Amino acid sequence: MLNEVSKIAKKANNSIIINQIIDEAFSAILKNNEYFIDWKNRLKNYMPQDDFKFVNDILKHIAHKEQISIQEIYDKAIKFNKEDEYMSFIRDLTQDGYILENDGKYLFISPFLKEFWKLDNPIYNG
Repeated sequence: MLNEVSKIAKKANNSIIINQIIDEAFSAILKNNEYFIDWKNRLKNYMPQDDFKFVNDILKHIAHKEQISIQEIYDKAIKFNKEDEYMSFIRDLTQDGYILENDGKYLFISPFLKEFWKLDNPIYNG
């Protein structure tokens, strides 16, 4: 991020970092999503397809709605027939650095990863 901010500031010949430069840097990083697609592919390639669909639905929910409660996760677990094992998926996502728990709600650790998931799944009807 710092590298991208520096590059944009130099290009604009501006030594003062303003919000616009930070926003441009954030967007530029997201557009070069080859780093973020690896995070999704890691899940997709590691898990059976039905497990990935469940986990991906949770991550899409968090990306679009900022967070997910344990009750919402459980409701999804029932929908995907994962109610006996849903917490192991949540533990894995937490340990692998995708999400974190804060006051009973789960959210993305990385704002970049969150925005990537939203961009990669622009419509969510969950």
